[in-house]
Amino acid sequence: MKKVETIKMSAKSLAVLQVVGLAVAFLGGAVYNNIVGDGNGTPIGLGVFIIVFCMTLVVHELLHAVGFLLAGVKPAFGIGFGFLYVTANRLLSVKPMLIAGCLPFVVLSVLSLMLSVVLPMYQHIFSLVFIVNFTGSVGDLWAAQRLWKYINRSGVIVHDQKSGIVVYVKDR
Repeated sequence: MKKVETIKMSAKSLAVLQVVGLAVAFLGGAVYNNIVGDGNGTPIGLGVFIIVFCMTLVVHELLHAVGFLLAGVKPAFGIGFGFLYVTANRLLSVKPMLIAGCLPFVVLSVLSLMLSVVLPMYQHIFSLVFIVNFTGSVGDLWAAQRLWKYINRSGVIVHDQKSGIVVYVKDR
């Protein structure tokens, strides 16, 4: 196998993604507001905010794990400085990696929007879930964008690791 690329967060990339994440938080709030409406919900107290924020992060990572399980891979969980992560820690083809990477963004975005419409009295909670997940998905979507160019190339496999994603091409 020949190593083609390593998709990894450098300190510079992380700083840029944090700025982008902040902008995406505002964009996510605007998207949510345009889809769901103004929502005259109850303000969220600090305790509820912390609980919903943390639960959203945990569910986000569990959805990555579901994506890996669907690919037949046992996920490994970890905690880094300021972040949670799930890794396959083994070789995968590109499509299952893209599915595992994007699953939290798609599922939590759609679910929080739908539940906001169905249960408008909890709109304030679901808006927080939407915005936290939308913002937290920036790195996942960045990695997916980098992987997308390999989706139709034969012989490409990826190794999902704690430190990043290594892309290989099988020797012919």
